[in-house]
Amino acid sequence: MLQSSVYVGISAQIALLRRLDTLANNLANQGTAGYRAEQVTFSSIASAATAEAVDFVSPGATSVVRETGELVQTGNPLDIAVRGEAWLAVETPFGPAYTRDGRLTLTPTGELRTSSGYKLLDPSGAPLQINPQDGAIDISAGGAVSQAGKQVAAVGLFRIDRTSTLERLANGAFLSASPGEPMSEAEGGSIMQGYVERSNSNPILDMAKLIAVQRAFDSVSTTIGMIETSHTDAIRALGGM
Repeated sequence: MLQSSVYVGISAQIALLRRLDTLANNLANQGTAGYRAEQVTFSSIASAATAEAVDFVSPGATSVVRETGELVQTGNPLDIAVRGEAWLAVETPFGPAYTRDGRLTLTPTGELRTSSGYKLLDPSGAPLQINPQDGAIDISAGGAVSQAGKQVAAVGLFRIDRTSTLERLANGAFLSASPGEPMSEAEGGSIMQGYVERSNSNPILDMAKLIAVQRAFDSVSTTIGMIETSHTDAIRALGGM
């Protein structure tokens, strides 16, 4: 039973370390535009390897927090922020991916790219293409891209099912287990030109959680040490009989 208690404590340490890593990553990306924080949920795992049932802590399941971050005005016409649950789609080497980072650049060849270099996609999933010589760019709430009062393209807004698993790529984009579905402004997704979305992590709350998790880890470490000491003392006592 003592040995099982040590293993339970170690499983708790592994879970707490994962939680620490997640919180630290959220804090490190507090200044990353469009960053989506992660959270870890845990459950118990029952072992049938011993005569008595023993519950171990699972390694934890990571999920992406999808709440909207604060929208900040920049005045840059190539900055766009997404309101609601919509996502922007970008072209990556791994296929279409989705992001909330709308800091765009216009290439000399007329491609709109994110700050990470990914091509921005339209509602059909094709890269946007405009003429850099046709004047200032205006992007409507619905995603219509206009120059000199004429619509020349459209920014795609996509809905990702809440149950779909998201895999984080570098630079703030996500691959989705199920493809995003185009959505309109009327369906709850819209764009604000001249704004960017900040990270949706809460640094104060995450720091408080980080301290609490660190204390819990230290407490488990102390408990494991006490169990091992008791185990050693019991072996010595039995050996002296």
